[in-house]
Amino acid sequence: MQLPIVAPAPIVTAHAAIFRDLFENRCQFQHFQNYLTGLIVLDNKSLANITRCVLESADKTNLSRFFSDAPWFQDRVNERRVSAPADASGPQSKSGCAPDS
Repeated sequence: MQLPIVAPAPIVTAHAAIFRDLFENRCQFQHFQNYLTGLIVLDNKSLANITRCVLESADKTNLSRFFSDAPWFQDRVNERRVSAPADASGPQSKSGCAPDS
């Protein structure tokens, strides 16, 4: 049984703020956070399954419409992701791996 997504995962909440200005409104940003949360916490990472598991949306087509119709810029999101400082996503070495403890 899949658990519902009732809020963005804490790691998403902690690190997604660097992308906020790339979305036109709060709803778009919430869809982005819900999608990231689904990719992290769900075994079945399909868009259909993530949509089913998001409880806050009465209209299950919202996430799909976000990807297909909403005016957001995936290229800018990816550029920001690639250029984000290492400390924005946690301690990492130059290889991209977390350091040994």
